[in-house]
Amino acid sequence: MSVNATQRLGPIRLSREAVGLSQQRLAELAGCSLSMIRVLESGYTPRESDVLPRVMQALNDAGPADNGAGSRIADDGGDHGSSG
Repeated sequence: MSVNATQRLGPIRLSREAVGLSQQRLAELAGCSLSMIRVLESGYTPRESDVLPRVMQALNDAGPADNGAGSRIADDGGDHGSSG
């Protein structure tokens, strides 16, 4: 029944927002279309759902928003000021 699918897939949107990804970026990371992300977030489960594991992996790889890209960008501890 579609209620069950919605209960299972509804968290995709919440998870995406929690890790700070746009629908477009999630689609890129999962290797699928933006429209597929929208369909999945609406609660629909496609019959051939090889995309669902890729979406879940992309969300898992993204990690929490507070530990996201901002904390990983070029923090090498070096002084990038003038050296003389």
